[in-house]
Amino acid sequence: VRSGAVPGSLRTAQAVLADERVRSLHVVEALPQVIEWHRRGLLPVSEALTSDPRCHFVEGDFFAMVASGDGFGAEVPRTCHAILVDIDHSPSWLLHPAHAPFYEVSGLARLVSLLGPGGVFGLWSDEPPADGFLAVMDEVFPLVAAHVVPFPNPYDGGESTNSVYVGALAER
Repeated sequence: VRSGAVPGSLRTAQAVLADERVRSLHVVEALPQVIEWHRRGLLPVSEALTSDPRCHFVEGDFFAMVASGDGFGAEVPRTCHAILVDIDHSPSWLLHPAHAPFYEVSGLARLVSLLGPGGVFGLWSDEPPADGFLAVMDEVFPLVAAHVVPFPNPYDGGESTNSVYVGALAER
């Protein structure tokens, strides 16, 4: 967690819960300590997340869960309408080398098996869209896009950008 800032994944969770069509949100978190921080209300968005009955924390390794093909645990539906990932800094700048297979065709194919018809995959990145990763996505998803998202940078007073990759499945 960056000091003085709400991590992007938590802002994403808040945005998801702002949509009244959302029936449930399952936040996969590898560190049990972070889940406990939320339960104790120690993070800026903790109360908003823990007080919403649609929000559930799942302790686990997201990448291992996808790689297994078994889903995200017993309390999470077998297929999801959307899987939003805000873990690594980009598809090429990884927090751990073990994450690399996720960003390959076989890894994304396993992720697709966890999406229902019309399902959407979203991936935050702090680098500009990479043609190589878009080509990988094109092999797995019928609809692919990358969006550059500008935002005010509170640290330097200027503007910064992130990217959001989106892959969508066709409705059946």
